[in-house]
Amino acid sequence: MSLVREITETVRMLVENDILDNFDNEAFDGVAWQARKREDRQAGRRALLVKSGRMKRGLEVQIEGNNVAVYSDTEYATYHNEGTDKMPQRQFVGISKELEQQIDKEIDSILDKFFD
Repeated sequence: MSLVREITETVRMLVENDILDNFDNEAFDGVAWQARKREDRQAGRRALLVKSGRMKRGLEVQIEGNNVAVYSDTEYATYHNEGTDKMPQRQFVGISKELEQQIDKEIDSILDKFFD
């Protein structure tokens, strides 16, 4: 595997894991998502942003050249991630401080192995 490919695949994996962690922790970059105004009585206390699980399952992290891109097959993922005038932002995709540190650490490790 080429150096660039190894770095790109590592970043793809880190981004994917970070997104899933954000859903599990109901937070982004250490900041909790805003709670619902009212609970869904049928679901009791279900996770934020997870009603059927379609949006979470529909996220795909892909390598495009030397870049990593995140796609969703749902039309509403962007609204949740960025927020709207009537909907609070509950970001799950983006470069958090922790993710940036993880990426830097992994790239340093790959480069150390490559140049040893």
